[in-house]
Amino acid sequence: MPHLEIHRRALKYVESLPSDAQRRIKHTMNGLLEDPFPRGATKVKGYDPAMFRIRVGDYRILYHVGHPDGAILVAIIDKRGRVYE
Repeated sequence: MPHLEIHRRALKYVESLPSDAQRRIKHTMNGLLEDPFPRGATKVKGYDPAMFRIRVGDYRILYHVGHPDGAILVAIIDKRGRVYE
């Protein structure tokens, strides 16, 4: 069964956001457990293994799917302009 792993830096960033943004991002991350490739998810070029992006307002969640133990790893969460740096 898939489970969600969140990188420490991504979690710390989410905790620094306003409560409504936190709620929307957490809701989206929990939805990845039911459907790891929801509508609007896009494969990000230049990453190996494959990384996907989902948009949540002005924020982007970058995540890996299919780790050996079935985990979905949320690697990066940040604003659109900074997430790809």
